[in-house]
Amino acid sequence: GKSLPVEPKAVHAAQAPTPLVEVRRVLGILRPQSSEVFVDYGCGDGRWLVETARTYGCAAIGVELDPVKVAMAREAMSTAPAGVKGQTNRMGLLG
Repeated sequence: GKSLPVEPKAVHAAQAPTPLVEVRRVLGILRPQSSEVFVDYGCGDGRWLVETARTYGCAAIGVELDPVKVAMAREAMSTAPAGVKGQTNRMGLLG
């Protein structure tokens, strides 16, 4: 027989911001170069973007689904020191 269409269910994963000490530890391992672009999918409040751009001088791009978190990340990037470059985009689910 025919199968019924299945509606996709929204999936909400718990999110807890990464402590800044852990962000710095991981970035110290990655050691991004100023000529590179750092992309953070699910950037949340933008702390990875700001720390990467501030400490390593690379461009930082954040992608986030939640418009409230996009606003938070944009605010964080706007308060970063002069010379920090970055952007945050809201991206919808495909399909």
